[in-house]
Amino acid sequence: MRPMRDYCLDQYSNNCLEIMKYEYTDQDEVDFVIEAAKARNEIKRENNITSNKKAEGLTDLEVDIIGTTTEAPVIKMCGGTWDHFSKISVGGDGGIDTVIRNMTTQIRGRNNWTWPWLYYDEVEDFRTEIAILCGGKDLHKPKIGTIVRIIGWIKREEFVEKHERENLGQASNGGWRCICKPEEKHFRPIKKLVNWKFSNEELPK
Repeated sequence: MRPMRDYCLDQYSNNCLEIMKYEYTDQDEVDFVIEAAKARNEIKRENNITSNKKAEGLTDLEVDIIGTTTEAPVIKMCGGTWDHFSKISVGGDGGIDTVIRNMTTQIRGRNNWTWPWLYYDEVEDFRTEIAILCGGKDLHKPKIGTIVRIIGWIKREEFVEKHERENLGQASNGGWRCICKPEEKHFRPIKKLVNWKFSNEELPK
């Protein structure tokens, strides 16, 4: 794991983010995130829970795999807690993927290598204190060598203030969503959150 200046996120402007990346190098770890996703999916199926996360061309299980594939490295780096196999209940998880230093956190994984966006159908769907944005290629089928790009994080109130409305299609409200693009003006560097777990300081500015 190392910070890197990644021009691919916005190569036509100066809004580059210093992101971090995590590469899967252990088959046991790959197997673990797949099994965790299968367990979540089975609980949903047994309780007739309809997933509110959709992606064109992907099954509900593959969407769950994207979730666990991105959650695992973030939690490993930032020191959050993770109830891997039982976090999905009949009532859902309330959008909370982990808790980092008593701060509710949602990890949003996008199956997009170069331009992943943080988006919600409505602002009210951002229910945690912060969100962490991740991207990658073929995250629904992780393997040795799969790389998760941990792009940055944002507070809920910042998202409310900075978001834009764009029509991305494939949504119950006609495609309109509240988005923040992966730019330096929107997101905070992920390494600040990683370093924060080792300190006694307040939430980094």
